[in-house]
Amino acid sequence: MFVFDFKNPAETLKWVSMDDRVMGGASRSQLVYSGGKAHFKGEVKLDEELRGFASVRSKNDKFDLKAFEGILLRVKGDGKTYRLNMKTERHHDGFLYQYAFETLEGQGIDVAIPFEKFLPFFRGRFVENAAPLNPEDIRSFGFMIAEQKGNFDLEIENIKVYGK
Repeated sequence: MFVFDFKNPAETLKWVSMDDRVMGGASRSQLVYSGGKAHFKGEVKLDEELRGFASVRSKNDKFDLKAFEGILLRVKGDGKTYRLNMKTERHHDGFLYQYAFETLEGQGIDVAIPFEKFLPFFRGRFVENAAPLNPEDIRSFGFMIAEQKGNFDLEIENIKVYGK
């Protein structure tokens, strides 16, 4: 089942950028439609402590995915590591459940991620004793790239869920 099918250009309008600029950084990103796919693209600029990030996330919605086992991404990368994020809270400042995945430059790949593989983070720090991701409570999806200086471009064909 599709969660986001980026063959439809209107799907990219459901996403907003959230970069390190909110904390004084200089990175930038956007999710744009091109050639029947979404492109998460921009530039990460690192500060003197080699920190910096760029991200996009879908606007709040209610995704009740309890009948499914996990997420399936179809992406084409640039050789960098990205993170798929999920939020379960409506407000901006809450837990992010993350899964990091590597891409192969210029190659399309499928990334299957069971829900139990998502790890809880708060403001960039792992939270050891947090509750696991509850697929029934997902409100937002996002992509992030962090601490990798330079231009990036992750082509996203779709985001699906797969069954148990």
